[in-house]
Amino acid sequence: MGQVVLRVLAGLSGAVLVGSAAGCSSHPQAPAAHVASPTAMKTSAGSTLDPSAQAALTSYQASWNAVNQAGSTANYRLPALAEYFHGQAYLLVSQNIFLYQKNGMVSRGAVVLHPHIVSEDLAAKPPTVTIADCVDDRHDLVYYSATGKPIDDDPGGFRTDSTVMTDLNGAWKATSLNVGAEGTCTPE
Repeated sequence: MGQVVLRVLAGLSGAVLVGSAAGCSSHPQAPAAHVASPTAMKTSAGSTLDPSAQAALTSYQASWNAVNQAGSTANYRLPALAEYFHGQAYLLVSQNIFLYQKNGMVSRGAVVLHPHIVSEDLAAKPPTVTIADCVDDRHDLVYYSATGKPIDDDPGGFRTDSTVMTDLNGAWKATSLNVGAEGTCTPE
């Protein structure tokens, strides 16, 4: 997502984000967010995830891929953002990517994710899944697009992320995002 966006997101409480897979673009695709956890995720109790919860987790991971792609091109109108972000979440992310474009910046690299599901309410209308993460942005750096020079020498770090994914008409979207400041977690 780029450290600048993460810094802005960390400063906003109760920010909203939506998640899903990155779409196609005429621009080169940004690296996908790396997920450090195994593909067959387990709940904290060790049982295999419900298919709906797994779909929410997959959408969460894909939402970061969409943001990586948008940040790498400073394209705040990237179709994947509109597809996977909703309402205030879409506004938050697209406005931050707009700032990349306005200030001549792009991100390079990708975050490393360590997500796990902390709660599920699949009987709710609409169903929700809460995901906790310790996002590693040390390899997702921000550069000036014209010169390729880094914005700063800050190597990034680890940030907490608590995201509520909501099933909106069959599509899991992040409807609440709270990204913490650098140094607020250590990956498990």
